[in-house]
Amino acid sequence: MATEEYLNKFIAGGKRYAELPDRFKLTVTEEDWRRRVKDYCIERGFSWAVTVANTVCNEQDYYEELIRHFRYQKRLFPYHLGEYVCRQLRMSPFKYYTNILYDSMKEDQPYDSIPNFTAADIVRILGIGRNEYIATMVQAKSKKLMWRMNKGIVKDLLPQAPLPPQIDPWWVVHVVNLTEGEYRQLDPAGKHWPLRCTCLASLLVYSDLNGSAVRQLYARGLVWLEVPVRPEDHLSIPPLEGFVSNKTTAAAAADPLETLLYQIFVAASDRVTVAKLADILNVDVPTLRVAISMACRLRFCRKLDGGGEEAAAGGALLSPGGLAGAMDQLDLDAVLRTPDMGTEASPLESAHEAAEGGAAAAGGGGGSEGGTGVAFVVDAEVTGYLMMGALTPNCKKHSVTLFEGGRVYGQDVINELIDELHASVEMSAGFEGEMKSLVDYARSLALVLECIRASAGGRPIELLRKESLASMPPPQAFRILSHSYGAVVPITSLAFPPLPLSLARPTSPASYGPLPAAQTPWLQLALYTALGAGPRCLVLAAGQRLSRLPPQLRGASHALLWPWDAAAVKAQELPVVVEAGTLLYALNEYLARTALLVQPLRLPPASAAAGSSSSRPQLSEAAPITTIDVPLPLTLLPGGEGAEPGSRQGAAAGPAAPAAADSWNPFENGGGSSGNGASSGSGVSSGSNSQPARAVGYLPSGDAQEVVLPPGLPAALQQLGLGGALGFLRLLAEAPEGTAAGTADEDAVGGAAGGASASEQQQQQAAGGQQGEQRWLPLALWLGMPMQPCQLCRAVCNAALDRGFLERAALRSQREGQAALAAALAAQAAAHGACSTAFAGGGRDDDLGSYVDRPVQNLELVGGRLVPADLGGAAEGAPLLLA
Repeated sequence: MATEEYLNKFIAGGKRYAELPDRFKLTVTEEDWRRRVKDYCIERGFSWAVTVANTVCNEQDYYEELIRHFRYQKRLFPYHLGEYVCRQLRMSPFKYYTNILYDSMKEDQPYDSIPNFTAADIVRILGIGRNEYIATMVQAKSKKLMWRMNKGIVKDLLPQAPLPPQIDPWWVVHVVNLTEGEYRQLDPAGKHWPLRCTCLASLLVYSDLNGSAVRQLYARGLVWLEVPVRPEDHLSIPPLEGFVSNKTTAAAAADPLETLLYQIFVAASDRVTVAKLADILNVDVPTLRVAISMACRLRFCRKLDGGGEEAAAGGALLSPGGLAGAMDQLDLDAVLRTPDMGTEASPLESAHEAAEGGAAAAGGGGGSEGGTGVAFVVDAEVTGYLMMGALTPNCKKHSVTLFEGGRVYGQDVINELIDELHASVEMSAGFEGEMKSLVDYARSLALVLECIRASAGGRPIELLRKESLASMPPPQAFRILSHSYGAVVPITSLAFPPLPLSLARPTSPASYGPLPAAQTPWLQLALYTALGAGPRCLVLAAGQRLSRLPPQLRGASHALLWPWDAAAVKAQELPVVVEAGTLLYALNEYLARTALLVQPLRLPPASAAAGSSSSRPQLSEAAPITTIDVPLPLTLLPGGEGAEPGSRQGAAAGPAAPAAADSWNPFENGGGSSGNGASSGSGVSSGSNSQPARAVGYLPSGDAQEVVLPPGLPAALQQLGLGGALGFLRLLAEAPEGTAAGTADEDAVGGAAGGASASEQQQQQAAGGQQGEQRWLPLALWLGMPMQPCQLCRAVCNAALDRGFLERAALRSQREGQAALAAALAAQAAAHGACSTAFAGGGRDDDLGSYVDRPVQNLELVGGRLVPADLGGAAEGAPLLLA
């Protein structure tokens, strides 16, 4: 509600009830206001002393309620509030986590109910992980109580003292408020520095103290440790070790500190300071320092350039309570802000700037330069395959880091990962079945990383999981990508939407992945129109209902469905193959949610192709669809079209001639219905003597096969700006004449009665090489780096290396190619689509959104051009203006 948002802004701004506008006083009573203020500050872990909470309740009640709330939500111990929680309330992390475990076991809750970072801190302090938790639960269940929990002995089974802490030399040691009895119990050697720390109010660094004495006092809960972090510090994220992978609970998802920790895993590097990282993540520096301090405490993050001497010379930071005071000023709510709210200063920002003396300004601020690293972006599916297929312990470690942290980076780490991947592949030489496919992903990942390393020229290489950016607002994700990377290489199977990059921004890295519109059927239609021919296509706008199959689909045994919004129809794999018997039902189901590109096919009976091994996954048990993948950048074999640098690219005869009336040709004639064989797409006579272009393609099994490319394909790719693109072109094998079951209507096919003329036979030779050779039709384009089969991945890597795809000139050419592709797709959508960017809202970051125009009229491919389609009265209702 709008009222709730305004009230939260008033609380964040430090307003009291008397300062509220009159209209809000009519909505909220003063007692309700006090409750709201207290709950708001407790939920975000604010300090009582520096927020408006000190006007609605006393300090002790506030912190006791905060501890109860954190304990109920199983959140991380509030180390940043240690000045009161540890010193005054005498609540230690050991006691706090013991209570959390007691609550969980008493209620017989599973170990997965504990959030990830809380579980990791419990392992660090109490030494209780998943196995220990289950063993303790089993011991606490009594046979006399019918194996129910014996709540009376749960606490007795938990550890009675914390584990010895692992303390870095630059950590700061604080003493709690000792009672006279506790002080008298200290041995003479242990009384000196606590007394000096308490009486002189001086700050003590661990490296200056007796380590064994500190550990003894820590075990008794008489000291608490502070992990200081400065705005000018640099960070490093090592491979995650000791991370606990539990299910993400609702409480953990609502914890802004845990959310920020995951964002640090993705964005932090040794090349940026803490202040600069805060600018990239769009959070205030005090909040980020709290999160980084927690990450360093858990050993998930390392602080660079900061030894004990540097930490002791931190000025205001190491003054009595300096970091604690700065941490009191945190604004964890900033992590959950929307992009529009991100520029609003935290309620404690001015106090922080005064304490730091402008240190954040010196180290922060975004520059106009982009990053220089190279990111290889994978998805959760590849990450999961890697985790299951990794055989060596070190490879498993990096897989967990990628899965949980979202990123693997560092030259030594990447080199080690490549070696471990190769070792895993060697160990799995005898594997078969599903395990072999898992290891194939490890082999492909090693190939790609080696390819990027060979072409990167010493630039940093990082392995990035796309889902780690998905929870961030697009502007924040763009800042991370643009600051860290100069080139982004995603895999081909990344789901929509693509990475939030913009061609209009000079700092945006060069991307070898698809544009938003290129992940829709617009890319296929653009290829067909640039080629001047393509498979039979029917575009159906969303919102219609078909009473019968349109005439364009009659005579087909199957159809390929390409939805504009695959997520809306829950399509797991594209294209969706549908039999003719269920085609009408499938079309109506899909059209209720999204627009469709429909490609009818006439496949031979299943028995005729039972021996084929090149089938893609089907939704039916009919004959397989034979396809082959040609790697991009396109590498032509010698002697064909475009093979010589001086030859005319794309100069070839028109597409295959129309078939006889007793056959069904799925190839749309590029020259229209005329019988002269001229191709309107290329403008070159069919009598040209140029040989058809040939390339090596790869079947789904990984077997290589030489194929004859459709005429004019190299020129069409250049025209679309895809000359240097990474990916693959999928070709569809045309069914041989005479194998089609049944007869298609003459008008639907566009063919002429009778046998093929001499001119048509010449066209067939130009399109398919010699008589009887298999002809292939362009089906679809996938941009990015393919992972399977491994042979296709290797071919794409080799072609990319031959062209130096990460060199400066190649990256500049790729940017230009992406701009040309964007212009071609935009022009096509403008001619046949509705402007869905009306949903964008007119914001300055709309260029980072995934807005794709959708067709608003029915279209078909005729003569290599998209024209309005006449469905012959089969459609009921009007297409949606904005599908």
